[in-house]
Formats: sequence, C-alpha cells, structure tokens
Amino acid sequence: MSLRIFSTLAAIFLLCFSLPAQTPRVPSSLEISGLKLHINEKARKQIQADVDALHRSPSYFDKKLARVQMYFPIIERILNEENVPEEIKYLVIQESALIPDAVSSSNAVGFWQFKVPAAREVGLRVDHIVDERMNIVSSTQGAARYLKKNHLYFKNWIYAIMAYQTGRGGAEKHIKRKYIGANKMDIDQHTYWYVKKFLAHLIAFQSELDKRDLAPLFLMEYEGKKNEKLKNIADSFNVDKELLESYNKGFKKGLVPPDKSYALVIPMDASKAKRIAGRKIRSDHSGINGDQNQRTFAYKAIVDKYDFANARLFPELEKKEGKDTKINRRKGTLADGRSTIDMLALQGDISVEKFMKFNDMTGVEQIQRGKPYYFQRKRNKASTHYHVVLPGETLWGISQKYGVKLKSLMRKNRLEKESDIKTGLLLWMRYIRPADTPPVYHDIPEKILHPKKQIASSELPSQAKSAYSPKEKADEHAISEKSKVDDVEQYTTVEPKKTGFNPSKTIIHTVKSGETLYGISLKYGVEHSEIVEINQLNTSENLAIGTDLKIPQAKTARASHNKEEYIIHIVKPEETLYGIARQYEVSVKDLMEWNNKTDFAIKPLQQLKILKR
Repeated sequence: MSLRIFSTLAAIFLLCFSLPAQTPRVPSSLEISGLKLHINEKARKQIQADVDALHRSPSYFDKKLARVQMYFPIIERILNEENVPEEIKYLVIQESALIPDAVSSSNAVGFWQFKVPAAREVGLRVDHIVDERMNIVSSTQGAARYLKKNHLYFKNWIYAIMAYQTGRGGAEKHIKRKYIGANKMDIDQHTYWYVKKFLAHLIAFQSELDKRDLAPLFLMEYEGKKNEKLKNIADSFNVDKELLESYNKGFKKGLVPPDKSYALVIPMDASKAKRIAGRKIRSDHSGINGDQNQRTFAYKAIVDKYDFANARLFPELEKKEGKDTKINRRKGTLADGRSTIDMLALQGDISVEKFMKFNDMTGVEQIQRGKPYYFQRKRNKASTHYHVVLPGETLWGISQKYGVKLKSLMRKNRLEKESDIKTGLLLWMRYIRPADTPPVYHDIPEKILHPKKQIASSELPSQAKSAYSPKEKADEHAISEKSKVDDVEQYTTVEPKKTGFNPSKTIIHTVKSGETLYGISLKYGVEHSEIVEINQLNTSENLAIGTDLKIPQAKTARASHNKEEYIIHIVKPEETLYGIARQYEVSVKDLMEWNNKTDFAIKPLQQLKILKR
C-alpha cells in the first residue's frame, strides 16, 4: 500500500515538473497595426485554453520555436516590403507549423497552405517541375498579396486574416459592418474561431522568440539562376546536397526551372551563421567573397563595411497627421519645445503611466525637443541590423531613435547596465550577439567627430522639417542660433528654461515605493525640472525609496483666479484637452487648474475657462 502511494506521489511530482514554468497569459487588449483589440473575459478563457494547449508539450513547442526562429527573419523582411503588419507572421505557424510540404485534409499545401487555384491566383507556379507553395520566399509573397487584397476590401486586418481561411464570401457571414475601417474592435466568445486561434499563436510564441535561441541552422536567401542545379549550389556553398534539398522541396527536378530565377534558402551551420544573422544575401552580394564555385562568408565582411553615410543607419520619419510620426512601425511624435510628459500622453490618447512605460522613462527625464517619443510599445528589434555608438549617444537615446525596447537592446548586446557602452561600439539591433562573438569597436570618421560646418535647415530630412509649424519655427529662432545640429543625429535639444523659483522656500518629501518624479511634481504643483535642479538629481538614475527631496513651494501668482478674466471655450466633438491647450497656447496643467480638473476627460458641449492674456 505504501509503495502504491509513493508511486502515485512520484508520478504527480514528475507531471508537475514536466509542465512549462509559466504559460503566457492572454491580455485584455492587444494592438495589431493600429487596430486595438479589446478581449472580453469569455474570449480570453477560450484563447487561453489554446495557448495552454500549445505549451502543453515543451519538447514539441521547442521544435516549432526552432523552425520559427529559422524562418521568421525571411518572413519579416517580406511582410515589411509588402506593407503587411509583421504580427501576421504568426499565422504561418497556425497554418503549417512551418513544415514546407505540409498537406491539409482539403489538399492545401505548403507553408501558407494554398490550394492550386488560389496559389496560381497570387502568382505561384505549381506544376510537375516546381511547386512554389513549398518555397518560403515565394509562398510568403503570395500570402502577403492575398492578405492585402482582403484588407483592401474589409479595411480591417483581423477580417483579412479571417478571409484567409474562409474566403471573402465566407468572411461576409461573420463580420460586423461597424468594424470595417475601425481602429477599435471587440473580441468576444462569438468571434470566429480562426481569429481566436491566430491570437493564441501570437501570444504563445511572441514572448518566447527572444528568450532562447533554438534555431539549429541559419537560412540564407539565395537567388538561383535559370537551369542551375541544386547539386552545384550545394557544392558551391559546401552544404550537404540532401540537406539543401530538404529546405527547397518545391524544386522537384533538382534544378532551377529555365523560365526565370527563383529564390532558394541555403541552410548554414549555426555557429557560423549567427555572425551574419538576418542579413539578406544574394549571389552577387558584396558580403560574398571568392568565385562562383567557392563562396565563403565572414562576419568581418559586415562589420568592416559598416557605412556611416548609409541612409538605413537612421530611421526615416514618416509624417502622418500634425506632428505624429512612425518609426519602426510604431506610432509616436517628435517633441517640440513646449512638450511635457502629460501633453505628449494626451496627444497619444494614453495615460501618463503608459506613456512613460512605452518610452522606458522613470519620470526624472526631461522631454527633449526633436526626439521621438512613442504612443505604443516599442518593438523588440529594429528594422536595421547594426548601429555604431557615436559621441554623446546614450543607449536610451539609441533605443528611442530606432523604436526598440531598452531592455531588449541591452539583452541583444549582453549589457548589464545602460552605461556599458562606449563610442564606436557596434550594437546588434535585430538579433542577440552570439556569446562566442566578442564586442567590435569602430573608429568614428573624422567628419562625424569634428563636423566642419553646421548643417543648414534645408539639409535636414523633409519629414523632420515639416514636423514644426511656422509659428514654432519662429519661436525657436533664438534657440537654433545657439544650438548645433549634429551631422548624424539630425535632432536638436534645448536647455531647460530658468524656473525662477526661490530655493530658500522648500518642504521635504520622502520618496515612497512606486513614486516617480513626475508624479511628485504633480502632487505639489511644481515643475519636475525644478525638483531636479534644486536637488541636483542625475536624471539617468531611478529615484531611491527613502530619498528626501526638497520641494520648492508652488507659486501663488494665480491664487486669485476670481479676480482674473476668462473666456469660455465650448468643447466640440473629437476635441481633446491637449488640442485645446495648443489652440490657446497655454499648458494643459494651467487648463486643468483653471477648471478644477483632476483628469484629462472632457465631453462635447462642456464649457472650459481660458484665462485672458
């Protein structure tokens, strides 16, 4: 009897420890390419059940994750080129688990599970010589075309995903017209099952991508020429022929068809491939050394040819509305001289807490003119692969420039502290620097270290120039006379304005758990820059619990509001507190004070007092 009890307990113990340590939890909201999804409790439970099922077998999950890490760099590149949201890459896991010759019960084939008519409709060749459904490059391009076609009709990426499985006619039975072209959408227990499965795959794999590197091989893209034999390609790259064929199953005759060139993937040993991870290489690329029959690849070819003048070095600012921009496919803005944390949070229609979290801020930082700030979570990787640290750059500034999470950037470069960077360091921006690859440092070109002349405003990017109105440009004239525009940085910073507070009149505040400098400044009605100045704080460090801060007493110049004259503004539909403050050239803080408001909420026809000037 005791032996049976012991056996039962042992089995339970082993079962418990065979389960994953922590399965990702389904959030109540998600965002896909600007479409905010609100997931109700019943839908969350349904999606969570699918997430748990995907994680139930750790070994099977890891096998899928290994294939994901091999193929995703290619899929990401193609989706970006086709202007399809990168999040849709998780759909391919749901479709085929990235098995190239997967066949469904309805005879759909390949990575993206096309039937023959649908494949030919999106331009894929399917015959006895080649089947591009089994080609990761061609099939992803075809899937992107199909998804874009559906999105053009529904103006909703979730409905485009639904139509991928049902067809446009089938999707019509399940859609709600109010969500066509909408920027918000509810996901509930009645949402079509395929959509909830997609969200489950996104949640299950998204958090695991950068945690562990399981990819056994690196897949390099190669453009096969007409009639080129796979055997010759294998010999040229010193790759086993059978291994090459297993990753290029669509070529049924062992050669590239004679009608055109086709994309292939070359599986490379992981120990070498990590050194050029994610880089797209064609047969005539400068990263390839040697002749046609003996190609070799070296990490040195990349780092030695790092081009400081390359336009891809810096993100392009894509102007949307007003000062809104997009960097790394994340919405944000370029701060102007009047921006504060609360004003930027209002502009992005998010809370101050979310704004600070999205921008890796603690509350002690000054908003810097011309710098990008984000209204969405930054991404885990940049659109470019490398960046060399320039004089005066900080890791936080680089993370903002490229729209990459600060912690992710530190993890990719194996940094323990933000201060562990020096001028000339080559930072990895998309993938984790391999443990066996030492840090590389570059000599900075003389023209960057010592620019000969100040760049004229006409030389700045057109999107960056258009981010300011004529009025603001005039206001900034005095500042721009004194400030230098860095040859490479292309943004300017502004010295904080003199506050004029009396340092002799202060009170003491002891910092408590969870408090930020910004929150403390709001509590006492003073500018956080005043607290920084009077306490000589280092804005790159967090506030320590128990620190005694001197707080300058708030000014009393506006205490007699009843003696001041006001005008009345009637709130119109779609107006925000931020927009009204900008309209009257006042601060949001003043506007809230004049109207005794404690939050940013306003509604149409509400009357707001504006102090006459």
